[in-house]
This record gives sequence, C-alpha cells and structure tokens, in this order.
Amino acid sequence: MSGNNLRNEGLRYICDGLKDNHYLEVLDISFNELTATACDYLQSTLPSCAIKQLIIHTNPIGNIGADRLANALYYARSCAQLLNLKDCEIGYTGLVRICDSLKHNQ
Repeated sequence: MSGNNLRNEGLRYICDGLKDNHYLEVLDISFNELTATACDYLQSTLPSCAIKQLIIHTNPIGNIGADRLANALYYARSCAQLLNLKDCEIGYTGLVRICDSLKHNQ
C-alpha cells in the first residue's frame, strides 16, 4: 500500500479491516501523507492483530504520532520485528517513547 496517497482517512478504513487479523504480518504504509491522526487508527488496531513488520517511513507523524504509535506497540499482541520510521519527523522524545514500548513488548 506504499505510495497510494491513502492519507489518514484511507488508513482508517484499512485499520477497520485489520482488526482481529491473524494472518497479515507486513504492513507497508509508507509515502501516504499520514499524520499523527493516522496513528490513532493504528493505536486501536495494532494491539489485536498479527503485524510483525510495520513500515511507515516518509509520513509526517511527528512526536505526537510517535507517542500514539508507542502506545499501540506497548500493548501489541505480536512483537514488532521491523519498524521503519525513517523521515517521519520524529524527535528524540518520540524515539525514546517508541524504544521503551518495544523494550516492554519483547
């Protein structure tokens, strides 16, 4: 789904379909103009699905989105094996928050 101009609203529909997903392990939503709002949808979806590789790079989610994503990763049913957040405008505090969540969910 990379580069499909999904934006936040498109991701909301995808996340609705992924709730209680037990099969899809890789989700590539890079280059889709997603913001921190999109991370709200991920926050409600990731804890109940089987995603192991989450590729979000080149979306301006910022520290607010990183915090919401960290909450999702903290409670995720499956442990993230790959998380690509390159060029997501995440600062030091957002990075620390995500790292703490990943450490908890090993």
